[in-house]
Amino acid sequence: MIGLYRITRQIEAELNVRALSLEFEIVLCLFEQGPLSASEIIGIIHASQAGFNHIARRLLADGILISTRSEVDRRMTLYSVSPQVVKVLSGKLSRFKRA
Repeated sequence: MIGLYRITRQIEAELNVRALSLEFEIVLCLFEQGPLSASEIIGIIHASQAGFNHIARRLLADGILISTRSEVDRRMTLYSVSPQVVKVLSGKLSRFKRA
């Protein structure tokens, strides 16, 4: 995926306006990056732990996110987007090339 997230963040910085909600930032980050831990997501999108936890709980309950245990470290939870989200975003963002 062309770094849609990165491009959007550059536009935000240049125009000094927010273009993405935290919910969509999380979804887009996971769509582009694949399964990530909470700390990795927070580091990428620069969210607070509390803000991420609040939104992640809602997105998990709505079936937008999926959480699984890491095979490498069973103590770590990895988050990813559901297959339905992948289908929707892939269709809507098909004009962007995958890297």
